[in-house]
Amino acid sequence: MNIPKHIPVISRFASVTTLSLILLSGSAWAAGTDAVDFNSGALEDSFSNNVLFGGSPYSLAPVGLNKTPGVKLDETLAREGTLVYKKKSYDLSKLSSLEVSCVFKRRAIGAASHALVLGLTSTSKGHLSGVEGAAFAGLRLQVVDGSLRMQFQSKAADVSSPNFSSPGLELKTIEGNWYQLKVTFSRVDATNVRVTGVLSNVTDTGAIGTVAGYFGPNNFSLPGFHVGEIADSHEVWVALRANGAGGAEALDDLQIVANSGPAASETAAAKP
Repeated sequence: MNIPKHIPVISRFASVTTLSLILLSGSAWAAGTDAVDFNSGALEDSFSNNVLFGGSPYSLAPVGLNKTPGVKLDETLAREGTLVYKKKSYDLSKLSSLEVSCVFKRRAIGAASHALVLGLTSTSKGHLSGVEGAAFAGLRLQVVDGSLRMQFQSKAADVSSPNFSSPGLELKTIEGNWYQLKVTFSRVDATNVRVTGVLSNVTDTGAIGTVAGYFGPNNFSLPGFHVGEIADSHEVWVALRANGAGGAEALDDLQIVANSGPAASETAAAKP
């Protein structure tokens, strides 16, 4: 709900597009930003609400930052779905990186396998789940022994089971507190994607604070990870999947930053 000060708010539930300049090696590169603050309208105004079974686990309610409207998450395993930002697709081959971030409120961890996944899918009707029909690549907050850890996952469109990286270090999070998960995707080549994750503390009013944990940067490619349909596509879609029974109570402030400029270098990050 609290859009960062450098992003102008055009409407309470609008997709906000801005242009800023980033200095990179002495050159200016454009950065396009799209943001959803969830303050008004319906989820379907900006998202394809792709239900997998049982109905949508997402609803708008006054549960966001500073008690403004946000996305309430059902604390159940009986409903599953993915929200795909439908107003724009992105082409990783034309970007130096694509940053996706979302704020979430921590709750007690239940029986689910994860709290939040931020990723890219090959279609606006896709799922960040183990089902056939769409390729995806994403970073999730995986539940391991009662705590959250960052873990990469990806799959090809014609298979159902994703490939997983080893979980990262335990993330020290507190029930009732807000956090921001930011994931950065960079295309290294047609079969190789670099992924970086950052978890940050967030105040109740939306100010981003200290870093709570990192993931990567790591390169993911064949034979272990099917990312070619994401890396080599000229149309990928930003998606999120959250689970109330996995430690997330509410979501707020989705932001997508598309940075143009030189492509990622394969030698700049390690493979997992």
